[in-house]
Amino acid sequence: MAQNVFLLFLKYITVDLIGDFFYFPVWWYSKGFKKSISFSIEKIKNIEKSLGIGIWLKNLFKPMYAQYDWQGRMISFLMRLFQLFARLIVFGVFFIIILFLPLIWLVLPIFVVFQIILILKI
Repeated sequence: MAQNVFLLFLKYITVDLIGDFFYFPVWWYSKGFKKSISFSIEKIKNIEKSLGIGIWLKNLFKPMYAQYDWQGRMISFLMRLFQLFARLIVFGVFFIIILFLPLIWLVLPIFVVFQIILILKI
């Protein structure tokens, strides 16, 4: 029984820990990067959905509060245009931030290794 436990321990050390150590960069730049991109795409979809940009575009020319006279149509159009412009700015800021997440994912391990090398030189 003692040999079995020892062999299991050796297998765990060699295969699992050392194998995971060497497999980590492969995973990080393949499956992990793919997950990072899919996460970013889902976040962009969720932000667009929560801001309701499509709905604002669809209802841009419809009058608010059933005001069908020309003043009500003009005020409704201008208010919705302002809302749409503000929401597009917010969406653009979030889009740029989320666009950089996969790039940060690619650079992060290199940055960490570089920082470790700098610390060890001191």
